[in-house]
Amino acid sequence: MRTRLVVFAKLAVEGRVKTRLAASVGAVRALEVHRRLLVATLALARASGADALELSYDAAGAAPGSDAAALPAARAAEGWRVGLQRGADLGERMHQALAAALAEGERPVLIGSACPALRPADLRAAFDALDGADAVFAPAEDG
Repeated sequence: MRTRLVVFAKLAVEGRVKTRLAASVGAVRALEVHRRLLVATLALARASGADALELSYDAAGAAPGSDAAALPAARAAEGWRVGLQRGADLGERMHQALAAALAEGERPVLIGSACPALRPADLRAAFDALDGADAVFAPAEDG
């Protein structure tokens, strides 16, 4: 069965990303942290060995033509699947993304855009674990 790695991300919009961090360091620095983490996560995804890569994004606040709004098109040009997150809350949006991959006969793994501790081997281990389990969970270092 083909594997699909789904990266869940907000587009980089000042004041809409890393809002808890922004409370202490400011919205501009929080935006920079978000961008760096997102770049690292996209590189991790490319190195994962997944058969298909997907960017599932939240575009709230992203102005058309902005650098933030350009991200989905850039990933699509690299062969990624791209699409807006669908659902009323994070749990529903995650469910929709996983259900879509399963409906297409793929084994999905979903990660957020701020996973600096993950390595490609961790993602490959998650895909391997799905051979014998319905779901696989990994701890998040931020709780």
